[in-house]
Amino acid sequence: MFGRCRSVKPLSGLPRRLDSRARSGHDRRPGTGGRGGGRRAPAAEVPMGERFPAGGHALVVGGSMAGLLAARVLADHFERVTVVDRDRYPKGPEFRAGVPQSRHLHALLGRGQELLEGMFPGLVAELTAAGAVTIAWPAEALSLAPAGWTRRFPTSVTVLSLTRPLLEWAVRRRVAALGRVRFAEGTEAVGLLADPDRRAVIGARLRDRGQPDGPAAELAAELVVDASGRDSRAPRWLEELGYGAPPETRVNAFLGYATRYYRPPPGFAADWRALYLRGVPPRHPRGGALFPVEGDRWMVTLGGYGRDYPPTDEAGFLAYACSLRSRVLYDAIKEAEPLTPVHGYRRTDNQLRHYDRLARWPERFVVTGDAVCAFNPV
Repeated sequence: MFGRCRSVKPLSGLPRRLDSRARSGHDRRPGTGGRGGGRRAPAAEVPMGERFPAGGHALVVGGSMAGLLAARVLADHFERVTVVDRDRYPKGPEFRAGVPQSRHLHALLGRGQELLEGMFPGLVAELTAAGAVTIAWPAEALSLAPAGWTRRFPTSVTVLSLTRPLLEWAVRRRVAALGRVRFAEGTEAVGLLADPDRRAVIGARLRDRGQPDGPAAELAAELVVDASGRDSRAPRWLEELGYGAPPETRVNAFLGYATRYYRPPPGFAADWRALYLRGVPPRHPRGGALFPVEGDRWMVTLGGYGRDYPPTDEAGFLAYACSLRSRVLYDAIKEAEPLTPVHGYRRTDNQLRHYDRLARWPERFVVTGDAVCAFNPV
């Protein structure tokens, strides 16, 4: 479907020190004045080409979607880009532990398609060839809103329905094909490297995930990007360098999901391609969705607010589907062939780290994606 993939090899045999300029900074107290004090003009005010001369090395911590897209952009500005991820990537579009929400409903909206197509020309066609389903929205979607059924009419809007593993795999293949990008799989970042006065980040300390007590190698970089997701260690790393951790805001509706894949019943026919049934919290906190995905499958996700979590056993899952505001989803799946177990997911709190409120910020360090702001992953 996608052609032969370039080999993506992990870094191996990293020396304890890769650049004599690198310093971990753990044996120095942060400066409180002079060169290291005060608020500096944000680096974004200076064009990329002026801040980083031709060549150089960028390090991206986290190889999920945010990290992959960061690597794609940085490959236009740096001679080398290294993407570090704790997982070892599967050979195909398969689930991996570092993206636990990937078993649940994902879809690529119109603007997302445009942006990814701009970075990776032909990507949408590749995804479609791999089985992703284009849904005309709202014409081909049966959607129950809190106020009732929404109108269906033709528009130019489309939704690309597919699994998260397929999307990430296709993007990772494209990034891996860039000559300037390499991956360090099974590797975790355990700290930042700073210059002597701790004004700038100049790399990171890395460790083989399989050797949690093993020595850390030091990898120098002109720019470090943290795209490691909700569990980002950046707050702790900044504290270690004397910058302080950002305040955090969390909003938790105690929403939980349960998802299962089905094969549509033989001869199934309907005037819709996707179902989206919303609840009316708090009176009716339950909802559900059915979307077609690659492999001639249905992905069915049920969800409930206020700890009204859908069960993960077969009978309980079907009973929960039958309890939604409409029976249309239950009627569709009751005779369908289950293809997987039911998988649950409950880590759906909304989280914002207010890095903008810090008095100081180290040069050459960026935090992006869920490491900054993570929404309920709908």
